[in-house]
Amino acid sequence: MEIRFVPRVHLNASFSAAISPSALVPTALKRVSDGVILYQIRLDTEAMLVRGEARDCWSLDETDRYIAALKSCVVASRAMFGRVRVLVDRRDVSIQSADVAARLAVANSAIFQADDRIALVVDSSLTKASLRQRMPHVGTKAFLSITAAETWLIA
Repeated sequence: MEIRFVPRVHLNASFSAAISPSALVPTALKRVSDGVILYQIRLDTEAMLVRGEARDCWSLDETDRYIAALKSCVVASRAMFGRVRVLVDRRDVSIQSADVAARLAVANSAIFQADDRIALVVDSSLTKASLRQRMPHVGTKAFLSITAAETWLIA
């Protein structure tokens, strides 16, 4: 089991003076368990997006680690860019337990604001339709391709 945290600082011209330039902004967070990468999250400063990949089935502990990593990147995105745009490739995610799904739903409600946009890339139209019914955040949409998701996020 490996946890890697790669802190970096990236500043743009409009970076808020309220945040110290010496603050560590997480740009790459990765969780590996038994040789499987469960998730990766990074702050893409060029596209001004939080990019994530998720796979496999998670325990509640793994879910809590993911939520902490996601929150860290969302906070950094909001501070650096004044907005939040998130793209998560979850085409390789297994069906999660009801407890994991509930924990993610509560966390997403706390992390995201009304004008944030979250694009989820999924593996099938069936998964897309299923997620559409369960997505409480109005700025969340599911897509079958990364290109379509990026186009919507940037629009």
